[in-house]
Amino acid sequence: MQIVYTPSAEKELAKFHLEQTQELEAVIRKNKYVFGDDTIEVTGSDIRDAARTFTSPSADRESLPITRFLLRTYATIGVLMVTGGLFYPNLKSILRGDPVQRGLLLGGLSLLLLTVFFGYYLQFRAQNYYRRLGRRHELELSHSGLEEDVE
Repeated sequence: MQIVYTPSAEKELAKFHLEQTQELEAVIRKNKYVFGDDTIEVTGSDIRDAARTFTSPSADRESLPITRFLLRTYATIGVLMVTGGLFYPNLKSILRGDPVQRGLLLGGLSLLLLTVFFGYYLQFRAQNYYRRLGRRHELELSHSGLEEDVE
């Protein structure tokens, strides 16, 4: 099978190649920079070592936070189930008893669960945002040559 690139695809490929090269150079610069040296000699082993730090975007930025979110969600549900099992006779009498008390209990529980899950969701979104922002900032510093001054 032959792959044919359109002119716009070739531009995007060149842009992608440039970004990957700059990111690779930023990692190498961070690892090999020596104060006072104007040049850094890059070897094949430097590229192999720096390439190990690169990760798949989908595995690093998407699935891990979702996995953490699901684990925390299941842990919260588990704690609620254990609590419900321990206090089942009391809960049974409350649910059969006063409808106002039952409404307050179920409404409060719903609000608590919604708040906990939404808090986890916002926390993971913030972590992803700051991780991407930090990586973008690191690349910008490497382009401007200011990285040595920051460290």
